[in-house]
Amino acid sequence: MITTAEELGEVIDHIRAAGLCAYDTEFIGEETYHPQICLVQLATTDMIAIIDPIALPDLDPVWEMLADQAVMKLVHAGGVDLKYVPRAIGCEAANVIDTQIAAAFAGLPWPVGLARVIDAFTGHRLGKGHTFTNWDARPLSQQQLRYAADDVRYLPMLWSMLEEELRRRGTLSWALRECGIRLRIPAGFDPDPHLRKISKGMRLKPRARAVLRALVVERDRLAEIE
Repeated sequence: MITTAEELGEVIDHIRAAGLCAYDTEFIGEETYHPQICLVQLATTDMIAIIDPIALPDLDPVWEMLADQAVMKLVHAGGVDLKYVPRAIGCEAANVIDTQIAAAFAGLPWPVGLARVIDAFTGHRLGKGHTFTNWDARPLSQQQLRYAADDVRYLPMLWSMLEEELRRRGTLSWALRECGIRLRIPAGFDPDPHLRKISKGMRLKPRARAVLRALVVERDRLAEIE
């Protein structure tokens, strides 16, 4: 695992030179307001890196790379994983391809899991994993680390095959546009999705809804400093 700033710097330099990076995270979220990030997995066509945020809490080089338009990022159902970027550095990830979205435009059902789309396009079968692992435990076993690595291992190859299929179908531009729409995660806290989860929250009169909105914003502020 990557546990020092020097090692992380070498990984980021390699990614920037490659111009492409698969990205995933492992986190736990049962006891905290925001999910606690426990691993960051990055991969190019010739490198896989697993970063330990517990040993190396300053991940700004990762977030800045993810926000760099010059590097293409590959994720699978990556909406939650991408939220760390604006929360950490105030701007959203850029140039992101979600292979789950791309797979839908290539004829697979929506939403398709990573294992199924990898099997369909590459023939590789992912082993049964550790979805419910206590990811903040240390040390992690080799089986756990392999499971984490497999989440990014095949994404560069998968995207190459998906892109070819999308071009054949004439749906590449549609897939890219949909990725841009669905993966846009602006900086700052947006209370409106929380209002929609509150019973009758969006059906209140304007003044009452404004009061509720202010309470939701204050709740978020207090949770951030707890």
